[in-house]
Amino acid sequence: MLPQKSKNDDLLFCGLIVLFCVQDLLQSLIGPFRALEELVALSVVVLFFLELCQTQFTFRFQTNTLVILLFLALFLLTGGVSTLLYGSQPLSNVLSDILVWMKFPAAMAVGYLMTMHRNKAERYAALIRLLDVVTACVTVLFLADLVLHIFPADIRSGLRAVKLFYSAYTYCAAVMCFICAIYFRMYEFLGDRVLLRLLPLWVIMVSTLRFKAICAVFFMVFVFLIICQRRRAFGPLMWGMLGAGGLLLGIRSILYYYVTLQNESARAALSSTALQIVRDYFPLGTGFATFGSAFSAEPYSRVYELYHINHIWGISETYHSFISDSFWPYLMGETGILGTVFYCAALIAIFWRLSRLRLVNAFAYGSALVCFIYLLISSTGESAFTNTFGVYFGLWIGVMLSEEGISHEVA
Repeated sequence: MLPQKSKNDDLLFCGLIVLFCVQDLLQSLIGPFRALEELVALSVVVLFFLELCQTQFTFRFQTNTLVILLFLALFLLTGGVSTLLYGSQPLSNVLSDILVWMKFPAAMAVGYLMTMHRNKAERYAALIRLLDVVTACVTVLFLADLVLHIFPADIRSGLRAVKLFYSAYTYCAAVMCFICAIYFRMYEFLGDRVLLRLLPLWVIMVSTLRFKAICAVFFMVFVFLIICQRRRAFGPLMWGMLGAGGLLLGIRSILYYYVTLQNESARAALSSTALQIVRDYFPLGTGFATFGSAFSAEPYSRVYELYHINHIWGISETYHSFISDSFWPYLMGETGILGTVFYCAALIAIFWRLSRLRLVNAFAYGSALVCFIYLLISSTGESAFTNTFGVYFGLWIGVMLSEEGISHEVA
């Protein structure tokens, strides 16, 4: 029975990965698929309870995990206090916002618990076959779209941007990057042949013409050359070079949103207002569901009127499609400087934890690093860690962390 159970678990895991790749399409056709990432995040409760039962309630956390949980708890406490003092949104909005904030770490825990006792070789062999099919399909669609213009697309700088069947260019780029991250782990089994899988995905990402996607491809090339091929970690000089390169690639977009448009752009207005909130509501912020999130739009948060940005296109009460267009203003506005410090401390602890993977498996390290850095890059222009694909990347980071092989030992 055990081999059959393991096989079923592997099928469930692989099926979930494929669902992530097409969720955006499925949710436009079948409404309930919109809740997929929330269900995945909430499943951590069930998985953890099952693990406790299996270990006779003797599960022991690593020290680093306890540090992450402590900072997240302090973040929630800060946001909770600011909500009690200054919050103006309904309780349902507040609870929904809290769930969104916890999706990324919860997804990490789900990936960890789902795979910590599983045979990775069999699971990865099945995953390679499935992802090869997905990659072949999106590559054929991409080539057909180049010729036939099957899908709607914008023109940017005289070039046609590509998003395939996804509702937004960022979703297309995120899914392609997610598949790339998984392929980085498969370098152990495929060797340099993995580059044949990565190249079409990189081309699709660059073809979205989004600077986040282009920066991510730039970063992944170095991960492939240095971490996968040479089995070396990035040193301070390399991180500095990558940061400078990313800045050069994104400088045009930065200047456009923050200099050319100034406060007429939703992103710039949210950023400047968040800094004012940090000062005016020091050190707590305005509370959950009040600023920079979809839950601050209906009902419309009084914070936007208070800071006179309710007239800006994309933030207004009548049209608020860009109200959650940036991550850091969202974080600073709702939880202030204190919550921002706690959440950033949790992210640093997560980064330190995944950095330890380089001592265990270079390919797992490179794979997890791609996920984490993509979220950091995306956080400059979207909600990233609290977005739908934050769950995708979080789950895969958790899978990579499960390879440490010290799941019940205190670090």
